[in-house]
Amino acid sequence: MPEKLLEARQLIPYSGPLEELEAGYSGKEFTREYGEVKQRWLLIYSEQAYEREAKTVKKQIQKEKDEATRELKRWSRTDFGCEKDAEATLLRWAKKLKYHALEEMNLSSKRIRTSKGRPKAEDPVIQHYRITATIKEDANKIDAI
Repeated sequence: MPEKLLEARQLIPYSGPLEELEAGYSGKEFTREYGEVKQRWLLIYSEQAYEREAKTVKKQIQKEKDEATRELKRWSRTDFGCEKDAEATLLRWAKKLKYHALEEMNLSSKRIRTSKGRPKAEDPVIQHYRITATIKEDANKIDAI
């Protein structure tokens, strides 16, 4: 049955006992009626497929971490006009992360004079904000997969 079916998706997280079918395979039989037709569905667990998928997920996690680290460096060099803009931008970006979450977020302010040359007391000053943050693996997001 295709995993697009709601009933099929509900069976996948089944955590009950599975029968040993062959070496490395176990499964459980379910009877369902779909489209007014009585059907026999099999839920199969393959240890080899699980190990392959775990390796793939680890690669995806590392790839996302590398990309997120590069992106954080880019954000840390960006000047923001106010604290709210800096924080909102970083949080909006962090929501896109699939396997990671922000661990620490710091805002630093920097005063910049707008005129060239030796600064005078009456020169206008602009306040800029920069963000620094670190990321960590989010166990809740990873376990949900």
